[in-house]
Amino acid sequence: MAETILVVNAGSSSIKFQLFEIGKGDRLKRRFKGQIEGIRTHPHLVAKDPEGQLLADETWPAAEVDTVPAALEKLIGFLRKE
Repeated sequence: MAETILVVNAGSSSIKFQLFEIGKGDRLKRRFKGQIEGIRTHPHLVAKDPEGQLLADETWPAAEVDTVPAALEKLIGFLRKE
């Protein structure tokens, strides 16, 4: 597996993320980006590749993702699949 950098921006009701691969000459290539929005209300994860193709589109009950740490756990689950 190539070396990667994960960038995460967590707010009070959403998490935005991007995963970059470190290439030749330390150039960064985005592998995907996405977000989990609606934490505590309507949790929804969407992730797309650089061409805009949908990689993930998941929702959960509000009680299952009612905190930012719970949303981070869902993000970690998604990242382990990719």
